[in-house]
Amino acid sequence: MPLDSAIRVGIVGAAGRGGSFKAGFEANGAARIEAVCDVDEERVGEAAKKMGVVRTFTDYEAMLGSGEVDAVVIGTPMQFHAPMATAALERNIHVLSEVTAAVSVDECRDLVTAANASDAV
Repeated sequence: MPLDSAIRVGIVGAAGRGGSFKAGFEANGAARIEAVCDVDEERVGEAAKKMGVVRTFTDYEAMLGSGEVDAVVIGTPMQFHAPMATAALERNIHVLSEVTAAVSVDECRDLVTAANASDAV
């Protein structure tokens, strides 16, 4: 797949475990890391440098609203995955949750509802 048609990926939690996805995306020409996000402003810059991306965010909602990502990898602590996934799906942004995506049955229901209503997966 040509680079210009690659899926543009944003990684949230990039200064932590989210940073481990670099090699996988580099090996797959269908996607490229376009942006990184982390609440730690200093470390998100370091993560961006390691991943070779320019666009950084410390606000997840701002990354989702930027129009620069087609998909997100959620690499944050587990309790944030379902709300973050739901927020992305509501914007028709694809989601990869790197751990179990919900911590309660209610969160599971909310996530399934968001997935069913979204054009994203």
